[in-house]
Amino acid sequence: MGRDAADCAKYDPKSLLTYNKLRDDRLFSLLGRVIKNVLGSGSLKKDQVVSVVDLVVKNMGLGTTFHDTLYALIYNDLRRLGVITIGRGCDWHKDATASPTPLGEHIKRCLDGARDELLGALPIALCYVKKWGIREDEAGFCTAISRGELGEYADLIKKAVDIFNREVPPTCIPYGSQIAKAIALLTSSSTSPSGLTPA
Repeated sequence: MGRDAADCAKYDPKSLLTYNKLRDDRLFSLLGRVIKNVLGSGSLKKDQVVSVVDLVVKNMGLGTTFHDTLYALIYNDLRRLGVITIGRGCDWHKDATASPTPLGEHIKRCLDGARDELLGALPIALCYVKKWGIREDEAGFCTAISRGELGEYADLIKKAVDIFNREVPPTCIPYGSQIAKAIALLTSSSTSPSGLTPA
C-alpha cells in the first residue's frame, strides 16, 4: 500500500472527533472560534490553520485537552463538517492548501456579529437542513446527517439545530433549506433518523 492509499485509509470522514474528545458545552464555542478565524483569514494553508487552532485552544484554556498532536481532530473536523476541503478524503499533508466548500462560502456570509456558539452549530445545522453537494469521502459527517443518519450524534445535532432555530439571522439561511425538517427534529419526542416522531 502506497503513502496516499495508507493516508486515505486512516482518514475517517464520518466521525466528529472533537465531539468525541470534548463532550460539553464548549464544543460549539471552540468550533465557532476556529471557523471564524479560519474562514476569515483568507489563507487556508495547513500551517496557518494549525496556528489558528493553537491560538483558539490556548485562549479557551483547552491546552491540556487538546495538545499539538490532537489539533488534527479539530482542523479535520472542519473537513468532516463540510466547511473546508483539500479535495480528497485523506490525511492533510503540510503542502496541501484547503479551500472553502460551498457550505464554507455560505458560512463566510454569517461571520460578522454571530456568536461563537452559533458559528460552531451552523455547519451541523446547515448540513442537516440542506444537501451541499460536497465530497462524502471527506465530509462524510455532513453528508450522512443531510440524509437523516444521525446515529450517535443525535443529541449533538438536535442541540445544533436548536441553536440555529433560535439565533440564525434570515440572511444565513440558504435557499432550499428544509426548515420543516429542523422543526420536526426539535418537536419530536424521540429522535428517529428522519427527525420525525415514529408512528
